[in-house]
Amino acid sequence: MEIKAAIFDIKVTCNAHEGFNEESPTVHKETLEQLGNTIKEDLLKNGVDDVKIKGYYTEQLKAKHDMKYFEVNDPYYALIKAYTKEKAMELYTKDSADDEGDLANELTEVGEIYAAMRYGRAPGEDKDLVPLKEVLKDITSDEEMVLLTDGDLL
Repeated sequence: MEIKAAIFDIKVTCNAHEGFNEESPTVHKETLEQLGNTIKEDLLKNGVDDVKIKGYYTEQLKAKHDMKYFEVNDPYYALIKAYTKEKAMELYTKDSADDEGDLANELTEVGEIYAAMRYGRAPGEDKDLVPLKEVLKDITSDEEMVLLTDGDLL
């Protein structure tokens, strides 16, 4: 009798907590084994018949920083996505207005959903709403940019 099965080779990537890289290889191994066993138990609980773990290893990945979203209202409105407040200030002064010394106080961090909603509801240069595909592409990209700027500056 022939047995059919679906076999998956799954690679799990999770970011380590700060300081994990300085831990000993023994701590790395124990942590990975614990994580692997937790994943295995969850798969078995949810209908997977068998799970075999081939091995554990760590590798150095490039750190991925979270994108942040900033809004400024004075002297001109802008919605900016950048990794840091400093980069947001740089983008604002390049595209919108000079920093009179108050920009750091005027720049407010906002959430990603708020930024996406605000960006998606604002008319573009052609006075039409930004298409949803473009909103999603711009919000999810790794590129730092000014998403919206005051219409008086266009």
